[in-house]
Amino acid sequence: MVRFQRTVPAPVNPARNSDISCRFHVRKDFEHCCAYCLRHEDWAEPETFELDHFYPKSLFPEKQYDFYNLYYACSRCNSFKWNHFPSARLASQGIEFIDFCRDDFERHYEISASGIWEPRTLSAKYMIDTLNLNSDHLVRQRLFLARIRI
Repeated sequence: MVRFQRTVPAPVNPARNSDISCRFHVRKDFEHCCAYCLRHEDWAEPETFELDHFYPKSLFPEKQYDFYNLYYACSRCNSFKWNHFPSARLASQGIEFIDFCRDDFERHYEISASGIWEPRTLSAKYMIDTLNLNSDHLVRQRLFLARIRI
């Protein structure tokens, strides 16, 4: 079961602290894993990980300096996510970005024997499609890690 725990209270204020101090705490909170595809930085190179604004700052400027809006993301997921966020129409259908600080993986996804994440919810389907979470590379990596039991 995947669920990340955020540091309480917020150890830094992003408006007043450098990206380096925020990164240290966010990285620790997300256990060195991407908040979206769940790859550990050991399998994607730590220097390619970035701080993502879960609620895009272009759409939610009031959350720009909220420590709890900073998520650890591999550059691949961060570039796919960019400013995407479910529209009001999608939200009215219950579709949202899955937040593993709040949601359990198993509620939204099932991992098939072929390494594909099968959606259990509309939100999971939206995430798979938006972030390309079943790309050949990610699926091959999941199968390899399962084979060596990591």
